[in-house]
Amino acid sequence: MSKAVNKEIVVLSEKEHIRARPTVYVGSVKPTDEKIPIIRNSRIFIDPKSISVGLYKLFDEVISNSIDEAKRMKGKMKLITIKVDSKRNAISVKDTGNGFHKGSSKHKISKLSNIETAVSQLRAGSNFNNDDIEESLVGTNGMGVSLVNVLSKMFKIVTVNETNYYEQVWNDYERTDPKVKSNEGFQKGTEITFEPLAEIFGRTKWDKDILSTDIAFKKRLIKKDPIIKNLDLEFYWDDEKVDLDINFFPRECFAIETPIGEVIVWEKFEGGGPVSFVNAAMCSGIHQRIINECINAKLDDTLGHHFYDTFISLNLPPKLVKFGDQNKTRFVTPREEVEGTISRNVVNKMQAFFKTQLFQNILKKVEERKNDGHIKKLRAEKKKVNVKQSHKYFPASRNNAENLFIVEGLSAMGSILQKRDPQNDGVYALKGKIKNCRTLSDLSENKEILEMMQILNLDPTIKNAQIISSYKRVVIATDPDPDGAHITSLLINLFYKWFPFVIVNGQLSILKTPLVTVGDGKRRKYFFDMDEFKASKSGNTGIRYLKGLGSLSLDDWEFVMNNKKLLAISAPTKSKEFLEMAFGDSADLRKKWLSGTAVL
Repeated sequence: MSKAVNKEIVVLSEKEHIRARPTVYVGSVKPTDEKIPIIRNSRIFIDPKSISVGLYKLFDEVISNSIDEAKRMKGKMKLITIKVDSKRNAISVKDTGNGFHKGSSKHKISKLSNIETAVSQLRAGSNFNNDDIEESLVGTNGMGVSLVNVLSKMFKIVTVNETNYYEQVWNDYERTDPKVKSNEGFQKGTEITFEPLAEIFGRTKWDKDILSTDIAFKKRLIKKDPIIKNLDLEFYWDDEKVDLDINFFPRECFAIETPIGEVIVWEKFEGGGPVSFVNAAMCSGIHQRIINECINAKLDDTLGHHFYDTFISLNLPPKLVKFGDQNKTRFVTPREEVEGTISRNVVNKMQAFFKTQLFQNILKKVEERKNDGHIKKLRAEKKKVNVKQSHKYFPASRNNAENLFIVEGLSAMGSILQKRDPQNDGVYALKGKIKNCRTLSDLSENKEILEMMQILNLDPTIKNAQIISSYKRVVIATDPDPDGAHITSLLINLFYKWFPFVIVNGQLSILKTPLVTVGDGKRRKYFFDMDEFKASKSGNTGIRYLKGLGSLSLDDWEFVMNNKKLLAISAPTKSKEFLEMAFGDSADLRKKWLSGTAVL
């Protein structure tokens, strides 16, 4: 039995708790290798970076305050300036807002100045009850800047309002006395400068690429905001201005503006990746999934995302916005709550994307990738087939023989084998109707088709094939009835779709077999057409109606093989359209054709 352990209960101050458990407040503070978006050479790359997520959360909290001020001023603020001192690892954010209203006045509860209260006291802020503007504010929790102060080696605020200049510094969260004087000669606005604590953030330095990308994204989002679209962002790294006015999307992209934001799609390039925002927070989540599913429905759920990237920026009503962590990296609002809004505004407009050349390019690449997988499977399955041991195939003894007869059933095969020319005629028997093969996957899953491909040395993946190497001609021999006609049509469709050169070269024929015989012995007469028989003056003796290949006697087969009537298959105009109608995916088109309401 373990001994009970009595531990003293410790009560930490806010400063002590935040520094002891910073991840609770700002997310992970330890540097980790993450793949994050970086703008380079006017493209969005997803680069591996060693980054402290919590460190950049501090910057976001500070700049969010300035953006909130711009929104309060309804677009009258013109500029926010961000400066980094890489030697000190310090960063400052300066806006041209109105400054803190009554900033030097004492707060009735904290007994500190309003400014000191706002930037050093947790749970202090001005956005809690502003229901009329809440939708446009980034920060509403009253925690952000105070957290920055607690987690900084040095924190400084300078703010100028309508009457006063106010400056105050905190060193290791220890306040110094403020400097307050008349605002004469100073431009209104607020500047916050801070140096993150190395002991918290593992001596992680600000990364120029990460910051410039983050600020460039923010600048784009601002330009899309009707309230603050005239606000500009400027970024300086060690006093050198960084260009933020870049178009980080390729020229060949699809872009739509919607009432809730924008969506941009482009063809994936090496090292690229998607980026998405919900209410100015860069995050992944259900919004991406809904839009991607819309695109992938036209491509392939398992392959589509390998061939395109997206930039998504949505502004949703606050009641629809829920994030999964403190850093707002995951949008977790239940799908049923947002699907209607996103579908109405985005998915419906995405239909235009499917008509673009860009989409056709992406679709082609998806199909090529699918085909690559199917090709490997097809060739592997083809190798497994051992047609030499098949009881359904009897080859001709000569190389490059005359005819391969594809017959309907084993009974027909037995008779034709006795009357064929063994040197020049091979015979292969089908079980019945073959599969309507629309894809390479269909081919690889059908043993009979694999066997015929092996016999004829056919490979649907070889482009510009010109000839059958094993036989000069393929002859289809089926019963003269609807089932036989269906089998014949399926075989014609198979060759036309996958091996069209067989038809183009005149290497595919149908063996016509008699329907009626009249007379006996040497006086026997064969009719291959019922109208011809009815029009003949033949006597009524010895009339025999042939119902199928199995009903032909050996004498009949001898006549047929010695007097071959072959109907060569050609490819007249609209063959492709007709076969697509008959064997394609559109059941509605077939119904219309059968009913006589569709004409090819």
